Amino acid sequence: MAEIQPVHPQGGLAQLSTLLKENRAAKKHVLFFHGGAALAPSILSSFDRGSHMISLLNMLEPDVMAVAKSDLAHKEDELTLRTFEVTFPFVNSNLLDPLTGSNIEGTLPFLTITTGRFILGVMSLIDPEVITDYMPDRAKIVDTTTSILETTKALRVRGADLIILLSDYLPPTIDQWLDSKIIDVALISAPRLPPQPNQKSHNYFELKTDSGVAGILSLTLTKKKPLAEWTGNIRTVSLMGIKKDPIITKKITKETKYLAKILSKKIGKTLTPIDTRQISVRTKENGFANFIADTLRNFYSSDIALINGGAIRGNRHYSAETILTRGDIHRELPFNSRITKIRVTGRQIFLCLENGLSKIENAKGRFPHFSGMRVTYNPDNPPGRRVLTVKIGGIPLNLNKNYTLATLDYLTKGGDGYDILKNSRELVKIGGGKSLWEYVKNRISSEGHISPAIDGRLRAVAN
Repeated sequence: MAEIQPVHPQGGLAQLSTLLKENRAAKKHVLFFHGGAALAPSILSSFDRGSHMISLLNMLEPDVMAVAKSDLAHKEDELTLRTFEVTFPFVNSNLLDPLTGSNIEGTLPFLTITTGRFILGVMSLIDPEVITDYMPDRAKIVDTTTSILETTKALRVRGADLIILLSDYLPPTIDQWLDSKIIDVALISAPRLPPQPNQKSHNYFELKTDSGVAGILSLTLTKKKPLAEWTGNIRTVSLMGIKKDPIITKKITKETKYLAKILSKKIGKTLTPIDTRQISVRTKENGFANFIADTLRNFYSSDIALINGGAIRGNRHYSAETILTRGDIHRELPFNSRITKIRVTGRQIFLCLENGLSKIENAKGRFPHFSGMRVTYNPDNPPGRRVLTVKIGGIPLNLNKNYTLATLDYLTKGGDGYDILKNSRELVKIGGGKSLWEYVKNRISSEGHISPAIDGRLRAVAN
């Protein structure tokens, strides 16, 4: 959870603190593993790059925290700065910094934890798509199989009786690693995983990162050479039904009070429902995304506008007549993406659409939202062959014609696989553009109300 204020109706850090205290008081050996994705994106992280979250997590005392994709939202050096502020270790086993030939400074490739008579080995994998999604300045992904084999070998040499893998994505060969006992327990956290009920397996657990629950893994270990024998069970606990820790609640209030007046400022009302849930902004046409794209195209008087679904992060549903605040817009658009206007060819536009629709089945953030175009596509076709028709201003797309495009600097730098936009001619300098949230906030403020709607500009035509 990157927001210190929980998304209603889910629980948050104050409830998690109570759960930890209750378990630590009742049991002798309790470990708290954090799956990462805590430093961004959030309202406050756009101001302090995640420092406020570190101060809270230090109070919760994790035994280890994995590095997940969004923890690199502010690049490697900011992650390193956060590691200097923590009282617990960050672990990642498959990211390499070419400058040093080893891990990102401040992070560990693995960790051993001694509890009772046993040594637990902990390693962590980050989704390889972090390179295209967050474009780190220099970090590279190490081959996953190589990372697993080398790290588990190092942990066994150090006496690990049990090896636990933390991962922010589902590795395709996870079953092989478990069956061959290369790793013993896999804890997978990813936003795209479906919500899981209590799972019967004792060595594999999936936790949806935005589901408002904690996973509790209970293990009983028996010492036996060469490795320990063990049994276990896993269950989920909803944080919503747990009493808030008053100490953490007070800390959260202190962290947010300085911005509370600014963020609570009312900017307008939505006359229609707004759905920014991840599945809605990453798999289909979305009314709020249409509103954003229309805003950019109108402001820059461009032929078309394009944003990616991953730019919208609120993961909320607003009913009609909801009064929107500045904090709502910050929460929905937490990245400091700048807007630029570029010249592109019809071929580039076509390839942008193919890229945006290439991973729709995995609900990836590259999913395209646009203004000034009408597109039909077939999701059943293989990636790269999904776009069927494209019209701009009612006229079929001309692959050889030049068009003007208003879009995010993140995409013009190749983010989310939009490499085709790199080196495009700028018609408006990026440095002069406002952040995306400012355009949206200003339009809502000036009009007083909005009515985001779906109008059929992106239509799926299945086989």
